[in-house]
Amino acid sequence: MRIGGVLDMSTVDYPGKISSVVFFHGCNFRCPFCYNVSLVEGEDYREVGTKDILGELKKNREFIDAVVMTGGEPTLQPEALEELSRQAKDLKLLVKLDTNGYTPDILRKLLKSGLLDFVSLDIKASPEKYNRLAGINCDLNKIKQSIQIIRNYGVEYELRTTIVPGQNDDPEDIRKICDFIGSSPYVLQQFRPEGGTLGKSLKAEKMDKNKLEKLAEISKERGLKVKIRTEEGGEEVV
Repeated sequence: MRIGGVLDMSTVDYPGKISSVVFFHGCNFRCPFCYNVSLVEGEDYREVGTKDILGELKKNREFIDAVVMTGGEPTLQPEALEELSRQAKDLKLLVKLDTNGYTPDILRKLLKSGLLDFVSLDIKASPEKYNRLAGINCDLNKIKQSIQIIRNYGVEYELRTTIVPGQNDDPEDIRKICDFIGSSPYVLQQFRPEGGTLGKSLKAEKMDKNKLEKLAEISKERGLKVKIRTEEGGEEVV
């Protein structure tokens, strides 16, 4: 498997749990606001066996509750993702997957095998803006399939949108996203560009927390259970 690295312990990547985080290299999207540039393109990765990662998880086992598979896009390496998830479950660890939802068949297989306990699915934008903010021409039916698959299997999940100033932060954007996803645990995340972004011409600044709260209120008015995540306040229920 190709990875960008492993974070031994995190308190923010799995809600309410302490986790190790595995960063998969490679992605099928090219979101201009992506800050994990080294995980999306280039050769800043190492090739390892799942047993090597398992060894790191075993070292941390006394201190962690879970492992988070993130990226990049982990489902682009399905065999490694499945094997590592299975090994983590054998260690009695919870497994969380961060995904863009564009490989519903892989997601279904993992859930059917009982290998996932939590799924975070990124919703990039309203349908009209999806192609621009995903950086590719998207088949939105794949995203809808993934949302329905998660709901069908009854695991913990969240749909989340990184709100980028000038890109997807209009109130109408949020209303259209809510209509697209339907009723759901929904998280609005604060865009922070400190590390640079994939889109070199993107000039967006850090998302204002007060505006994020107002956009979250719109989601709440549409009947969704809503949280925001910001640098200033961490995770907050709206």
